[in-house]
Amino acid sequence: KEDEDLCGLLQGLHCIVLLNKSDLPTVIGEADIERLLPDAKILSTSLTEGIGLDLLEQTLVEWITGGKVRRREDVLLTNIRHIDLVRLAEAEMKEALAIAQSGEAMDFAAFHLRQACDCLGEITGLTIDADMLDRIFSQFCLGK
Repeated sequence: KEDEDLCGLLQGLHCIVLLNKSDLPTVIGEADIERLLPDAKILSTSLTEGIGLDLLEQTLVEWITGGKVRRREDVLLTNIRHIDLVRLAEAEMKEALAIAQSGEAMDFAAFHLRQACDCLGEITGLTIDADMLDRIFSQFCLGK
């Protein structure tokens, strides 16, 4: 029901629907998404198996460079942790830009760019630290 409600919010929009954990049984399948969102680009991935990541990267690059994503309003994140990380990455990039424009040492700007990359890496799984694992696993009941 939640997935169908979310699809209702996306009606008529150009969107990419990412079906992650494609190596596991699904609640809502690709055919269901195609029926609910006929104009959507649907990608199946499995981060643990490394399936579909190249196609996801290629699609994101095509959409961004092709002008399909132009404004902040064109992006919808449904996970509050991801939203917070994107906001933090944006703040770090703005700080890096301000430092670069001020003429300060580029090492300081590079530090903030690295921080921004780490934030985005936490979303994609390329950056993993103990705090992040604690935050992720605190959202799930394990061992019951």
